[in-house]
Amino acid sequence: MEILSERKNGYIPFGCLCKHFIFEGILIGEEDKGELDAIAWNINDNEYIIEFESFSSNFKKHGRSPERCNLIICWKHNWEECLNNIEVIELAEQKT
Repeated sequence: MEILSERKNGYIPFGCLCKHFIFEGILIGEEDKGELDAIAWNINDNEYIIEFESFSSNFKKHGRSPERCNLIICWKHNWEECLNNIEVIELAEQKT
């Protein structure tokens, strides 16, 4: 059985809920090239630079740059001291 990375685990739930977040489109980065997890945009052309994490606190643990991300999509938001410039969407709390 293959163990999927957090990135791959984020794709299916995010894809299923994308319509609820008013995103018009999404580009998924290539993990093996060290790219960002994803970039999405809404109907107003606001850009979201996304990191997928199982837990929001993993963003800091993995040494991600807050300058390169403005949205964390995670299963569980447990990062109490999360930076104000990063929005967090907790999938466990979303209603489908």
